[in-house]
Amino acid sequence: MKTAIRASGASHRMSAEDRREQVLKAAMAEFAIHGLDGTSTEAIAERAGISQPYIFRLWPNKKDLFLATVDACFESVEPAAHPGVGTEWGARPRIERVLRPRHAAQRGGLHAPAGDR
Repeated sequence: MKTAIRASGASHRMSAEDRREQVLKAAMAEFAIHGLDGTSTEAIAERAGISQPYIFRLWPNKKDLFLATVDACFESVEPAAHPGVGTEWGARPRIERVLRPRHAAQRGGLHAPAGDR
């Protein structure tokens, strides 16, 4: 059974940023369990304790919500995992910067970065 992530106190009104974080956490859980294709925005809304149309006020589509969860995950773990990678670019370029050399090295192309040998 899914548990809604709700604000404490019946009269507490969440800020837009808090609500966005609430939806991101619910989306992370649903995507982790069911993947992108297996997750519905209805399930995310139910877990977050909001209406499904509200998700589309925050993100234009499910793919953008998924990418926002990926960005949030990398924002929380990458500084510890890769302290040499800057935070100024966003997650996608950093993902490519970290993974492309490794992928090429696995295929016998480029050498892995010095820190990964």
